Amino acid sequence: MKSIICFIVVAIVCSSCGYGRFLETEERGSISELFAENKDQHVLKMDDKVTVSVWDHNDVSLGSIFSIYSANESFGKWVLIDSLGYATLPKLGRVQMGGLNCKEAADVITSMLKKDLVDPIVVVKILNREVTVLGEVKTTGNFIIDKEHTAIYEMLGKSEGFLQYADTRNVQLIRNNRSYRIDLSKKDALASHRIYVKSGDILFIPAKSGKNFDLAIKRVIPFASAITAIAVLISLLK
Repeated sequence: MKSIICFIVVAIVCSSCGYGRFLETEERGSISELFAENKDQHVLKMDDKVTVSVWDHNDVSLGSIFSIYSANESFGKWVLIDSLGYATLPKLGRVQMGGLNCKEAADVITSMLKKDLVDPIVVVKILNREVTVLGEVKTTGNFIIDKEHTAIYEMLGKSEGFLQYADTRNVQLIRNNRSYRIDLSKKDALASHRIYVKSGDILFIPAKSGKNFDLAIKRVIPFASAITAIAVLISLLK
């Protein structure tokens, strides 16, 4: 009887061993590299979805944040940066924005508008900056980041926090095919690891090593109970 139960446990545990604890990358980096990149701003690139807001001039705006009729992504009031780094804007035509951050792009547009407008106020915004959160959190998926600087713990807030088996000592951040290990188990984790995520990052929270065994045991118990009940019934019938 014991041998049968042991066989079932081993079989179930082995069948669940495919659960990956980490995502594979070509290289691994250090936390210091992430801190060094904290001050970096997003650089506009191909397929970035942008809006351009010009104060009190909706005719040259694109999804203006200054208008009560401000249209967002769902209404198509945006433009994609093309493969050459250009965006086509109302009245201005093709404007080189690739390789610039939002402020630099706004400055370029401002200098172009000064030919016709007095002291134009321009804001450039990106609509499709996303971070992917996977693993042991309540809600996984792609999350939009609106701010220039968004910390890891804010992304964990968007995903509604850790699940029971989350291995907070080995949180993995993947950026540009480079993996970084972050320990969020310490009391001062939020202060010492105030790392900002970037568009395209993957935040992966692996499961603790005991997860597969615990789940396997829960699946085995009904089988073991049934086998025990059958054995008792057989012994009574003899």
